[in-house]
Amino acid sequence: MDDNSLIEQVESFARDYYERVLARPNIWRTHVQLVRKYALELAELEKVDPRIVEIAAILHDIGRIEVGEEHYVRSHDLSKPFLETIDLSEDDRELILECILKHSTRYASEDNKTEVRIIQCADALANLYDEELQEYSRKTMLKETINQAFSKLLNKITLDSARAIAEPRVQQLQALLEQDN
Repeated sequence: MDDNSLIEQVESFARDYYERVLARPNIWRTHVQLVRKYALELAELEKVDPRIVEIAAILHDIGRIEVGEEHYVRSHDLSKPFLETIDLSEDDRELILECILKHSTRYASEDNKTEVRIIQCADALANLYDEELQEYSRKTMLKETINQAFSKLLNKITLDSARAIAEPRVQQLQALLEQDN
């Protein structure tokens, strides 16, 4: 099976799940697509198999039902049986599952495999560059809470290539935060 067909299978499974089962199509249309974009960009910069990080990016939040819960475990558990049905080597399948399980801030570490770090970084970058999320946060959250969230996001960014992408956005968001007060 070629890579495009493989990705189409993953997309079909994930889109259906996000939209029909979770009834949260905004996660699919916005967050997952931003994570995917940054994962592919970082895969090129870090010279890893883009197929691995693209599949992990598509599936990384499939278990998210509510904010704050350990959705990364549920995402891993929901993805595992699906990944067993598609044409992947066992090593690739395990690496994708590791990326999904460890995308949480809890697992942020420079000791992780590059692919895992890419998904962590891409997830953080997606949150930083999601205009709607940032505007909502500025309108509904205290400045201190937003700064804590920035700090958590920045702790997930363990690749220099991702730091370079994040830096101008962080400066822009901090300036906007100062304007709002």
